[in-house]
Amino acid sequence: MKTNKIYTLIVILLGFGIFLLQCGKDPCEDLNNGVYIFSSVTDGTAGSYNIPKSICNCITTEGLIETCLNYPEWRLLWTRNTLQQGFDYINSNFNGFEELWKRKDAGKELIKRYIEMDAGGFDKNWTDIEIGKFTVKIVEFETLIAQNKLLIQLSDNEKYELLNEAMNKYVKKNDFMEYYSKTGMAPTLAILARIIYNAEYAPFMNDFTTSNDIYELVLNLTLYNIETADLVVKHTENYLSVLNEKK
Repeated sequence: MKTNKIYTLIVILLGFGIFLLQCGKDPCEDLNNGVYIFSSVTDGTAGSYNIPKSICNCITTEGLIETCLNYPEWRLLWTRNTLQQGFDYINSNFNGFEELWKRKDAGKELIKRYIEMDAGGFDKNWTDIEIGKFTVKIVEFETLIAQNKLLIQLSDNEKYELLNEAMNKYVKKNDFMEYYSKTGMAPTLAILARIIYNAEYAPFMNDFTTSNDIYELVLNLTLYNIETADLVVKHTENYLSVLNEKK
C-alpha cells in the first residue's frame, strides 16, 4: 500500500514537473529554421492546418511568410472560377494569411522576396510538369501579394517599389507567354491595377468605371485580353511618374 502511494506521488510530481517545463518553453523553439511545419495527419476539415496561436505570437514575419507559402492546400486556389475566389476560399480555411496582414513589416518582407524571384528562372529543357510547377509558384505568390489587405498598408515608397517590380515581372513573363498564358499574367497586372485603383488615380478610375475587363481584373484577378494589359501598363507608367514626383 505504501509502495503504491509513493509511486502515485512520483507520477504526480513528474507530471507537474513536465507541466512547469512546458509552461516555461518558447513554443517557437520547435520551428524548423523559423518556419512552422504542418502536420502530415489532419482530419481534412476547415482550419485543420491552422497555425497554433502560441506560434503566431512568436514566429517572425519572414518565417510566417515561408509558412504561408508552404501551406499544403494551395492547390485549392485553382478550384474556383477565379484566382481571387480561390484565394478567398483557402484564406477561409487557414489562419496564416490573416495573421500575416497584421504584421506591419509584411509588405517590406514580401516585396523583398518578390524582387528575388525570377519569373524566367526555369530551364526550357525541363519537362512540362516541372515548368508548370515553377510558374504556378510564381502565380501563387503574386496572388498573395496582390491582396488588398496588404496593398492598402503599403507606404508610397513600398508601392513605388512593388509597382516597378511587378512591371519587371510583366516584361519577363511576356518573354515566356507560352508558359504563363493570360491566367499567369493576371496576378502581375492585378498588383498594378489594384494599387492604382486604391489610390483613386483619376485616369485609371475612368477606365475602371467603363471597362468590364478592367473591373474583372481588379475584382477577380481575371485577364480577358492583352489590350487590357497594355492599358494597365500605360496607367502604371503614368502613376509611377506621379509617385516619383512625391519622392
